[in-house]
Amino acid sequence: MNVVYAADDNFVEAMGVSIASLRCNTQEFKHVHIYVIDSGINGRNKTRIESIVNKVESFSITWLKSIDITKELSLDVSIDRGSVAQYARLFISRLVPASVERILYLDCDVLIVRPIMDLWKMGLDNNIIGGLLDAFGEKYRRNLGLKQNSAMFNSGVMLIDVNRWRSKNIEKKLLRFIVSHHGVVQQGDQGVLNAVLSNSLKAMDPRYNAVTIMFDFTYLELLTYRKPVNYYSEDEIEKAVKAPVIIHFTSSFLSNRPWEIGCNHPYVDVWLSYRNMTPWKNNTLRKDKKDWKVRWYRWVGRIIPRPIFLMISGILQAYLRPLIFRLKK
Repeated sequence: MNVVYAADDNFVEAMGVSIASLRCNTQEFKHVHIYVIDSGINGRNKTRIESIVNKVESFSITWLKSIDITKELSLDVSIDRGSVAQYARLFISRLVPASVERILYLDCDVLIVRPIMDLWKMGLDNNIIGGLLDAFGEKYRRNLGLKQNSAMFNSGVMLIDVNRWRSKNIEKKLLRFIVSHHGVVQQGDQGVLNAVLSNSLKAMDPRYNAVTIMFDFTYLELLTYRKPVNYYSEDEIEKAVKAPVIIHFTSSFLSNRPWEIGCNHPYVDVWLSYRNMTPWKNNTLRKDKKDWKVRWYRWVGRIIPRPIFLMISGILQAYLRPLIFRLKK
């Protein structure tokens, strides 16, 4: 199995925890090779990551120097989410060896808690990627030039057919899309991936990418808040929450992440148990650095009735946010 991460020093601890969890849930594999797209990881942290990988003979690691999107295109790109370093994964087919035919791409903030052999063997039905259907409404699709019912996916866990990616010139199409939008794309690199690969997606079982909103909201609350198009059934989401295979600690205005003080995610203790297997086990948790407006809005959510709060949040998320982006653009 070939696994790809992309990280800088800010997320290297989270990546280390993710790799420790990967190591514990891939015992069925003869060999697991990890490729890390390095967007600025110092030597000490690389040594720490290698110490996690080298604990198992079947694991190995290769460091890949990231490609700077701004230099590649001579264009500034917007950071609608995360950091500009995330754009480096758009060059994934150029960075990994030509012999690599299939890749499991993982964000640093994922935790593998059950065996993933079935995910690795998942058929793509001649599609280029497998991914989680994301809970976004029609207005986001409009901003990306997608049809109203087009699939949108979360790019934190992607099973990629690298041969088809190369043969269909996906990298060229991704870069062309960025240039055509003058570097300003809703959701940044994830938005670019959605715009180009929406019609080449095989939807995966949500158990393989159980994102935070699945735990923060009930199914009906999630529909009210996000107003998703062509989303999973309630039964599928409930199964993902009860027995996830990969947990994705995505950012949420309602909760902190497991490396931050005050995290109330139901799997925070599991994340911390895997961190105890890494060189970062004695690190103190980080302070919550959310913008004051987010903290204020979270406080409001605690004092007004939840149905009213969700109705307001749904308007802001599904309609106002994409409208503001379109007006700014």
